[in-house]
Amino acid sequence: MEEESKKMVLQRRSENKESEQKKKYFNRNPASHGGKNVKDLVKDQKPLGQLIKMFDELSVNLLNKVEEVVDKRIKGVEKSN
Repeated sequence: MEEESKKMVLQRRSENKESEQKKKYFNRNPASHGGKNVKDLVKDQKPLGQLIKMFDELSVNLLNKVEEVVDKRIKGVEKSN
């Protein structure tokens, strides 16, 4: 009985090692549907300066839209009073 349990333990260990080795060979980015390498995805990205500039523009645009909505709401409440 001890020999059987030892064999089972050794078999499980070998199965675990095989599964770990299979994971190491996978080098594709699962998030990309095209199956591009991560290095290729990074090369296609915009420089950090451009990204920050775009973020600032979008943030200002969003703040302006919120301000317009709030102003309209305030004017609507003032007219109803």
